[in-house]
Amino acid sequence: MPPQWNESLMRLTLRGGSVYYLQHHSLTSPEPHYFVILNLDPQGDKFLVVLVASSKVEKVKRINKNLPATTLVEIEPSEYNEFNKPSIINCNHYFRFSRQELLQKLQQNIAHEKSPVPTDLLKKLRAGIVASPLVEAEIKDMVQSYE
Repeated sequence: MPPQWNESLMRLTLRGGSVYYLQHHSLTSPEPHYFVILNLDPQGDKFLVVLVASSKVEKVKRINKNLPATTLVEIEPSEYNEFNKPSIINCNHYFRFSRQELLQKLQQNIAHEKSPVPTDLLKKLRAGIVASPLVEAEIKDMVQSYE
C-alpha cells in the first residue's frame, strides 16, 4: 500500500537526488516522466530545482548540440535501476516545483516516489546544471556544493 503523504513524510524523504515519476503540464508528452531533485537544501530553499529524464537520447543531443557536452547526462539502466532503457537528462532545461505542488501530486496519487539516483549520478547532474550557459546563477547556487 502506498504511503499516506503529508508534510512530515515529505520532509523525511525529500533530498537532493530524490526522484518522482509524474506528468507535468509543460511537457509535450502526456506520459509521466522521471524528475530528479537537485537542491542541496530542498527543505530550506524557496522552490525545488528539478530535471527531467527523456528516453529520446538522440533527439535531445541533436537539439542541444551547440551546448557544452557536460550539460547532457546520458544514463544507462545499469546506472539507475528505475530506467529500463537508455535515457538522457538535459541540464540546460530545469523546472521549478514548490514543495506544496509536489506534496499535492503525491497526495492525489498522480506522482510516485522512486529510488533516489546514486550519488555519482547526482554529482554529474549538478555539474551539468552549473556548466550550462542557460541556467541563472541563483539556480546554480542552489545546487552547487563548494566543498
